[in-house]
Amino acid sequence: MINKKSLQDALCKQLCTDVRIVERRDGVLMIDAPFEHPDGDRYSLYLKEAAAGRFRISDGADTMMRLSYDTPDVEKYFRGGKGEFLKQILRENMVEEKEGEFFTELSPEQMSGGIFRLCQALSKIYDLSYLDRDYARSTFYHDLKDLIKEIARDMNIKVTRNYQPEGVPDAEDYTVDYSLAAKGRPPLFLFGVPGDNKVKLVTITLQHLTIHKYQMRPLVVFENQEKISRRYLSRLTNANIGGFQVSSIVSKEPLAKNIGMHLNGGGY
Repeated sequence: MINKKSLQDALCKQLCTDVRIVERRDGVLMIDAPFEHPDGDRYSLYLKEAAAGRFRISDGADTMMRLSYDTPDVEKYFRGGKGEFLKQILRENMVEEKEGEFFTELSPEQMSGGIFRLCQALSKIYDLSYLDRDYARSTFYHDLKDLIKEIARDMNIKVTRNYQPEGVPDAEDYTVDYSLAAKGRPPLFLFGVPGDNKVKLVTITLQHLTIHKYQMRPLVVFENQEKISRRYLSRLTNANIGGFQVSSIVSKEPLAKNIGMHLNGGGY
């Protein structure tokens, strides 16, 4: 039979060992917690007093510095779809941002939960960098490009990659993977989706275009729809008003059929 008190005492003792407040030689207080970046370095967590008996725990802008290793344009994480995604992460974890520093202000009684929420937010923020890396190395995008090129040649379709919708505010931050246009027909906006992170960005892009009353016909193409989180898939479906979805690109036929139905009024 489980002895809850014994386990509780062991857990508290272990957490006290794993999470410590340490003072550097320069007097700066830091929190040493067992949360690590992918390279094995622990998160930098700084502790200092805030107003009215509260404390501020921050990353000291270390997360944005690390993101800058992959791209000098770290401002892109605050714009467009990535920016909206970042705001959502901060809101869900009750974390704030100022001049690239992520922080939370807490009473002493809230510190344990605050530390975990901040670290969770930092982990998700760092994961934003993988959107670009995944895009670069995924064979899905290469396969999708080849299929679209072949279908466009057969159907006499004009293809524009990374299309910026005309007349939409901040269009450069809400680009469409492919704009497919046939003579006399409105263009079809095609989005390739290999995983959950791209689902979130496509959802935000569709919502932005809808808010600004942009007339569009979207088509979402998944690498494997079954691997997408149900929650994210539901949000995408709600945002994909009047659009269609292709569950995978294991063959050319379903993609060609959907494109032909939209642009030519019939099948392939």
